[in-house]
Amino acid sequence: MLRRTFFTITAFAAGAIGRLRGQSRGELTRLADQQLATTPHKSADIMKMGTRDLVAMLEDPGSSEFSKAKACQRLAVVGDESAVPALAGLLGDAKLAHYARTALEPLPSPAADRALRDALASLEGGLLVGAINSIGWRRDPAALGALAELRHGDDKAAAAAATLLAGVGVGSFPGRILVGWLVDKFFAPHIAFVFYAVSAGGIFLIIQGGPFSVMFLCAVIIGLSLGAENDVLGYLTGRYFGLRCFGQIYATLLASYLIGAAAGPIAMAYGYDEFGTYQPVLYASIGVVFLSCICLLLLRRYPMPARAPRANWSRH
Repeated sequence: MLRRTFFTITAFAAGAIGRLRGQSRGELTRLADQQLATTPHKSADIMKMGTRDLVAMLEDPGSSEFSKAKACQRLAVVGDESAVPALAGLLGDAKLAHYARTALEPLPSPAADRALRDALASLEGGLLVGAINSIGWRRDPAALGALAELRHGDDKAAAAAATLLAGVGVGSFPGRILVGWLVDKFFAPHIAFVFYAVSAGGIFLIIQGGPFSVMFLCAVIIGLSLGAENDVLGYLTGRYFGLRCFGQIYATLLASYLIGAAAGPIAMAYGYDEFGTYQPVLYASIGVVFLSCICLLLLRRYPMPARAPRANWSRH
């Protein structure tokens, strides 16, 4: 839920260049429609290919842009480290960079992190903001140095995006520690309610706009909630369902959470294409956050853990 707002913060920072991903999805859709009838590889066939064939398609100069886009989509599911060089070569392509990043983001390999870090030195504008976005999605700690340099670079949009990404990190770390300390002392759903309500306020401030200092404060607020949400989910699962089927229940809840996290950026992008602004989807996000807050308030109380008696050392 709250993870989607991170992408929106980056988008607002990149307002001068227009688009979060550095290209128009409407343009990509028209491109797909035009080439669908002429491409030698049908979509269904590409979606059955293995990594080796998909990489060969990306490296083939004769492959259509539509075929390469579909190959990237397929690599997001089946890709491995061998696909990284071909995908890295598309990060500077104005039409295909989004698809390449979509394939790199879930790829379980340090090579994907290196490819995104290396691209920071050569990209600019919307493509650079998109790469920063993907690095934030992968939470690559090795990129901190490069991101810090971008904060003082000439590309104002990239500098703003990197600074706001740092703000999310500034809030995320203490948020995780703070929520762990608070749920040991107070009723956890009420703690989660406070964190999520504050994040809804942060989203509202983003919609209203304002100076960069306000946007940075919003990033920190969102970071606090991002740091809290995963820990609260595991804690509440254990308190309400016990440990007998904890793994199965927690995995189901976490999968639902990850589906929402993956759908959020897509909803933001299509909302922008439909309305020309992020505001309608942001208002909807506020509504969903408040719905979550209401659900938290409806949870019944669980037994608080008994505190162990303090040892009496006076007799020793």
